[in-house]
Amino acid sequence: AKHFDRLFEFKGWTEWLKRVDDKTFTINLITVQSLDMSGPRVTLLKLMVDAHDSYGNPIPTSVVLRGPNVGCFIVITCDEDNKQYVVLTVENRIAVGRNGIPELPSGYLEDSGDFAGKSATLIEEVLGLRLSHKDLTDLTDMSFGRNYDGVHGIGG
Repeated sequence: AKHFDRLFEFKGWTEWLKRVDDKTFTINLITVQSLDMSGPRVTLLKLMVDAHDSYGNPIPTSVVLRGPNVGCFIVITCDEDNKQYVVLTVENRIAVGRNGIPELPSGYLEDSGDFAGKSATLIEEVLGLRLSHKDLTDLTDMSFGRNYDGVHGIGG
């Protein structure tokens, strides 16, 4: 029950609740199994959801919710030969069970929802490059428009 009061401040939870389609699913019971914190912020929520679909078929499932994140796909073009390079960070990921996993730089979006601002901050932290909002392209928005709120997969 520790930190349970923070649950309703967690955007991953509140956005998931809004997104659940009550015409497709009927939720019978939600059990909060764990609530992970990083300082004052909820970073991960694990639920057991007992539900059924619109045909009455049971759908017992585990749900893992994370707050909004931003990943940066950074392409650097060499002036001399126009060869392009993608910037990756190397992270230690216990969930994968290995050290030195190459991945795109990423970070929590916080509650602002400011994709460009957080991306610019992240790029400056990782590469030391200062970019403005106009230097960045929201690939989710470019591909799917403003009606789509991002990719919902969860990695290690």
